[in-house]
Amino acid sequence: MSVQLQANQAVWVEVVGGADSTGANCLVVATTPERITLRFTDSGALPAGLVPGCSLALRMVNEQGVHTAVAKVAQVATKPHAAVTLRAPLRFATTQMRKFVRVGVKLPVVCTVRASRNDRLVGECDRAGRTQDLSAGGMRLSTSLPLRVGDELDLKLKVRSQRAGETELSLSGRVLRVGPGEKKPRMTLFAGIELIHANQREQDALVLLVFELQRKSLA
Repeated sequence: MSVQLQANQAVWVEVVGGADSTGANCLVVATTPERITLRFTDSGALPAGLVPGCSLALRMVNEQGVHTAVAKVAQVATKPHAAVTLRAPLRFATTQMRKFVRVGVKLPVVCTVRASRNDRLVGECDRAGRTQDLSAGGMRLSTSLPLRVGDELDLKLKVRSQRAGETELSLSGRVLRVGPGEKKPRMTLFAGIELIHANQREQDALVLLVFELQRKSLA
């Protein structure tokens, strides 16, 4: 699978080996066969450790999987916007973390942080979260919460099925990865969530729901 960056595409970046680097959202502003320029969208400051000659890890998530690459930094800029120019071409590696059938579906989710390394985040709730896709093993979640890898979540998923009608599933999950989300109608990030089922019955019920959603999407 060949992955090519395009103008206005969102990318998550992090300085390789940067002890204080937590990653940042970027937007692709220009591409040539030799150079790729990204503009930072979170703030006007450059991430710690970002200097010419360092390595930058890039991550992009879509329906095909998680795409990662490492690039050398050619230039950095702070004006008129915080930006970085990378040496091209980039060679992305793709990982498909899908043990179960996955279907693209946008369902409302109430997301509450149960545990996090950031104590201030524990107990925070996003009542307007939405799935981007769903399987019996996990989901891609759009949320305004500033989640980090390893955070544990309580998830209330509202669904409608032919078998049970409209119902609310109470699930638990763990954040496996995060990436840039959308700017409108609100600022969000996309989080890859591994579901932690209380029992096999809960997992089997979600398997049946996903197959039903898949049939609807193909009808």
